[in-house]
Amino acid sequence: MIFLKKDSPWNSFLWSAVSTLTIVGCILLISRNQLHEETIGSDARFLKTTFEKNLEDAFLQNLEFEILNQGKENKFSAFLELDSLLNEAAVACLNIPNILGIQAYDPTFTSLNLSTSVTHSRPDRKYFIEAVNQGWAYRKLDAESLTLLVPIRHDNEWILIEFSLAGEPFENSWNEIDSTLIKQGLILGTAMLFILWVIFRFMIRKITAKENLLFERTEVLQKTNQELSRAYKTTSLGAITGHLMHGLRNQLTSLKHLASEDGDLKQQIDKMQDFVQQSLGSIKEAEKNEISYILTMGELFQIAQSKCTKLFPETTLEIKQSECLSESINNLQANLALAILTNLFQNSTEARQGAALSLSCVKKGGYMEVDISDNGTGIPEELLGHLFEPVISKKKDGSGIGLALSRQLAESMGGSLTILHSDQQGTTFRLCIPSMQ
Repeated sequence: MIFLKKDSPWNSFLWSAVSTLTIVGCILLISRNQLHEETIGSDARFLKTTFEKNLEDAFLQNLEFEILNQGKENKFSAFLELDSLLNEAAVACLNIPNILGIQAYDPTFTSLNLSTSVTHSRPDRKYFIEAVNQGWAYRKLDAESLTLLVPIRHDNEWILIEFSLAGEPFENSWNEIDSTLIKQGLILGTAMLFILWVIFRFMIRKITAKENLLFERTEVLQKTNQELSRAYKTTSLGAITGHLMHGLRNQLTSLKHLASEDGDLKQQIDKMQDFVQQSLGSIKEAEKNEISYILTMGELFQIAQSKCTKLFPETTLEIKQSECLSESINNLQANLALAILTNLFQNSTEARQGAALSLSCVKKGGYMEVDISDNGTGIPEELLGHLFEPVISKKKDGSGIGLALSRQLAESMGGSLTILHSDQQGTTFRLCIPSMQ
């Protein structure tokens, strides 16, 4: 016995084959019953026609005899009585093979006791009613005989004639019918199974080909996603590395101008070491691409404030309270956001000594909007349209890549960095960070 897997496409073929064979079997069974009844019905019609003809011949012969012997008299003898005519017709039918006896019943289903009767069991009333309605009815007496009941009309009255017949010829006919139907059923079932097999084989081949194509495309898609993930990580790492180099360049530039001032030199070296340490930590976490911990926006702002105070002691940073401060972000988002904030703090501090900064947060849709404001002199109007392009800077010895790298960092985590406004009263940037919920 062949066992198929649960998800095998040939399971459908097996179910279809079983359904087809069941339908063929039901059709053959119905056909068998109909052919059996047709065989009996054909014999019933033949016996009825034969008996009616014999009854008519008996009536005409007796009528002719009476006319010749009675002359002009209007009364006929008992030879024309129904019982006598039925007896003569029944005796004549005994010449037909397989007839064992004949009995007759009047319209009230009362036995007429013909001389040819061989049965002693009276049929049920439903047997007579079935014969009248259907034109014939049969019942089995024993394993070797059966009876056929047919209605005939004589002088506008119904008479029921019951033929007792040998059962063997009917059994032989029925066995022959069954044998023929079995052979035809086997041929039909085999042909239908073969057709089903061809259809399913063709369909399964097409489905398998499409599944293989889909599997290949899925593998290509997975590889593409892996490549995109690597590219994303590479982009993030490149942006962080660029940001690191940008910060180092600014610090080294400051060291060059302050080389003769020992106290400031030490402070700048400390700033550079902190910045390098933070950036290297961000690179390591981005390379792992794993979420190690969760912190709130309020905690991020506190870290940013502490960093701002340490790196830029002459600058003040105000954190505005809001419900957004309780929102959560992961460590990857926090590291990127902190690098962006540090760069914006540095730009504001370099633009104005003793700058006053503020941080505010509002949650809108699926993002947290962080506004970073200062009280500087603003950005020249001619630079606003190219603010996030590299090599655009208003600072002396500036490279102009700080804001470009900051925007790239924001986009690498699915967010954005834009400028809201800039004038003589100050500048406001907006950093959008995707929400974790």
